[in-house]
Amino acid sequence: MRVAITRRGGALASGYAQFPLTRRRAWPDGVVALRQELAIAQEGTWLAVTSGFTFQVMREAGIEIPAGIRLACVGRATAAHAPFMPQVIGGGAASAAALAAQFPQPGENNRVIYPCSALASHVLEESLTQRGYQVKRLEIYTSDPEPEAVRALANYAPNAIVVTSGSAARALAAYYPQPLPALVAIGEPTASAIHECGFTPAAIAHEPTPAGIAAAVTSASREPACNAPPSPA
Repeated sequence: MRVAITRRGGALASGYAQFPLTRRRAWPDGVVALRQELAIAQEGTWLAVTSGFTFQVMREAGIEIPAGIRLACVGRATAAHAPFMPQVIGGGAASAAALAAQFPQPGENNRVIYPCSALASHVLEESLTQRGYQVKRLEIYTSDPEPEAVRALANYAPNAIVVTSGSAARALAAYYPQPLPALVAIGEPTASAIHECGFTPAAIAHEPTPAGIAAAVTSASREPACNAPPSPA
């Protein structure tokens, strides 16, 4: 069985043909805004992070997390990129909703700074706002599709594709010569993005770990591919 994954490098991609389908780039205005927000943040303010790439953007911009700022990461894979151990790490689903559920009840300082992708959902800030937090969303990077990489993936002719992000799902929908093979989503947010593109994931890796992905790939191999092009409206 030929299995491809839509990212390069790291333990999650090991053992699969690697095709990064998007290119991430920082948004300078958002980075400047993040620097300013952290400079004036009071002790006890939360910094919520849902992608390890956020820490890369911060390092490249020379932005350090001030002392007294509390850190929350969506999952252990993201926390591994953090400069120190987060006070909060999201549950096994590694989703924005799971992260929000792990936050304690808001105290005197209920501020949350949320640097994220321009393509990120609004689930985290909406969930935290409902719980009484004041969330400042700052879009500090975005992801652009790489059509040539999608075409190279199609030429590889995989039996299954492990989709690692919503932006990768959208790149597949836009540039892959359909029908698509079986799609394995890493996490519910990616699965939702696949559904929004008009397709159905054959399996979902609920744990973003090598074992979780391997189990989902095995499950997908038992399912017939069902990703013909969506019917015209």
